[in-house]
Amino acid sequence: MFALNLNDMMDTGVQTGTAGSMEREDQQIELGVSENVSKWSNKIIAAKKFFEDDFKRMREDMKIAKQGGSDEWVKGGNYTVPIVNRYINQSVAGLYAKNPTAIAEKRKTLDYTLWDGKPDTAMAALQGLMRGDMSQMPLVQDIEQGRQRHEMLTRIAQTLEILFDYYANEQKPRLKPLMKSFVRRAKTCCVGYLMLGFQRQYGELTPDETAQLADARNKLGEAQRRMDEFIEDHADMCEAEIYELQTLIQDLQKKENTILREGPKFMFPRSTEIIVDPRCTQLMGFIGAGWIAREFYKTPEEVEKIYKVDIEKSFTPYTEYGKGEIAEYHRRAESADGDTTNKKSGMVCVWEVYNKDLEQTFTICDGYKGYLIAPKEPDYYMEGFWPVFALTFNDVEMEDGLYPPSDVHQLKHVQAEYNRSREYRRLHREANKPKYAAVKGRLSEQDKEKLSSAPPHAVIEFESLGNGEKIGDLVQRFESVPIDPALYETNSEMEDILRTVGAQEANIGGTSGATATEAGIAQGSHATSLASNVDDLDEFLTDVFAALGQLLIMELSPETVKEIAGQGAVWPEMDRESVIKQLNLKVRAGSSGRPNKAAELANMERGMPYLLQLPGVNPYPLAHRYADLLEINLDDIILEGVPSIQALNAQMGRMQQGATQGAGTPNDPAAQGNQGAMNQPSTQPNEPGGQPSFQQPVDNIQ
Repeated sequence: MFALNLNDMMDTGVQTGTAGSMEREDQQIELGVSENVSKWSNKIIAAKKFFEDDFKRMREDMKIAKQGGSDEWVKGGNYTVPIVNRYINQSVAGLYAKNPTAIAEKRKTLDYTLWDGKPDTAMAALQGLMRGDMSQMPLVQDIEQGRQRHEMLTRIAQTLEILFDYYANEQKPRLKPLMKSFVRRAKTCCVGYLMLGFQRQYGELTPDETAQLADARNKLGEAQRRMDEFIEDHADMCEAEIYELQTLIQDLQKKENTILREGPKFMFPRSTEIIVDPRCTQLMGFIGAGWIAREFYKTPEEVEKIYKVDIEKSFTPYTEYGKGEIAEYHRRAESADGDTTNKKSGMVCVWEVYNKDLEQTFTICDGYKGYLIAPKEPDYYMEGFWPVFALTFNDVEMEDGLYPPSDVHQLKHVQAEYNRSREYRRLHREANKPKYAAVKGRLSEQDKEKLSSAPPHAVIEFESLGNGEKIGDLVQRFESVPIDPALYETNSEMEDILRTVGAQEANIGGTSGATATEAGIAQGSHATSLASNVDDLDEFLTDVFAALGQLLIMELSPETVKEIAGQGAVWPEMDRESVIKQLNLKVRAGSSGRPNKAAELANMERGMPYLLQLPGVNPYPLAHRYADLLEINLDDIILEGVPSIQALNAQMGRMQQGATQGAGTPNDPAAQGNQGAMNQPSTQPNEPGGQPSFQQPVDNIQ
């Protein structure tokens, strides 16, 4: 038996900041609490029933996108061409090719109470103050205070952009693969959800598994759970379990000074995990909804570790059901063990509820009469209250539904018809294999074997063939029905794809007999459809980035900000709400998608000469766009205060020219920089001494 000191265990829990005592099941739950929990459980189950057909359709679409057909079709061994999967992957590649560029901008405000914003007014006030006119002091102070506020907000905006770049790669998995899966989910299931969270320093465990910052919190929770079980009933623990607990505590003791991480988290619930109030009329912004709930499944041990509540004897067990079938992935067990003395087996259905009517959040689970987390205000500030953001691409106006059709749902008939055309063509080819007919009883079994298995150029001796009898009188070739290509053509299905989702056959991989003009028109239609989806994604990311900027400003500590962004970072410590009102973190339009480089570069080449001639044109947006098309980071090649390469070359040429003039060779073209050859005078052979001529005959001028 391994020695284990309980005092050392408890001391370790205190040193590492582990949460306190476990809430045991036998504790009395108030009647009002149990009734309220029961009311919300019934409300959520009723909402799941209300949207049952929509969730079933989502699961059907997932199957079609995964395997290119329904379960019955694929399990039957039929010919399948998963064109929907190819379309979804190409669409995602065009929509989200890279992480978008975050821009923190100062909102337009009137920052000056006395100054009218004109430079000549400021100059006159400064000159008057220098002459001793003290009446100009309030105006000068107003200008200086406004300038300082502007400079502070600019530095905060730069810090905010650095923080976004850091946290986009800090989370594991990184943001880009998660966002690509998120866009793929929206294309497949008609809606995708992104959930913003915040992992606090020395905070509690979270149930989400899609987003975690690296720290020791999971080990702390597991150690606390095992310690509580050991204290409660250590007699039932085997030596292996005690050894695991002992090594876990020793590992934590070595890392007792480890600082836990803090920062935002990007979570991506499945489309069927978010249960919306049936009163909702629009998914984007959850217009009309009074509440939403997130559903996930955990084991009783995980619930105990995360929420510090022992529910192992009083919850409704869920079992994995219908894996591979069009049904709920989890469903209530058909028969539950009524013996309350033993621990139940199965999964726990947990609901994390956000109640906008009361602006509270709480957590419950099916079958347990108490709260896992009691109602309270959200842990972090979120404008609009909802921490969940929905993305849809095929919104339609409807009164009898909430979820729009997905791309997969719109293509399911095209996919099925394409598969049928290929399958029936395959069957026709199977039916057209060479066959022979003979009069019954004329051929012996040996003759049939020789005829069916004869090698090439074989000489076959038939026992049933008489003298003088022709082989055609004994065996005849069976005439098959020829394959009509028009009967099994698939061009019509490709045309339906173009008319439905805007993708043509060339985008999916095949080529048809369309002319170049027809293909160009189809490509333009596809680009228009893709541009519409890009605009939808940009609007979604703008909302998410705005909420993310507010979350960072409200929740991050200055110490963490300086650790990430550097000692020169500026971060508000007081009155953060006013900073939120003046700064806006947004996405640069189209920065997440894959641009049509050929067309956009051609447009820039045509428009750039005219733009450069316009007075007052800001060159930096043009440079940013051009650098994006060339896939170059503009910040890596731009240095503030450094002239252009052309200006540097001209300056170097002038310096070299001055040096050569001092050496006594003022007219040497080689000493005039890279433009010297253009300034070299021509030498005419008919001129005496080969002296340069700076004039041409008048009659030679065209």
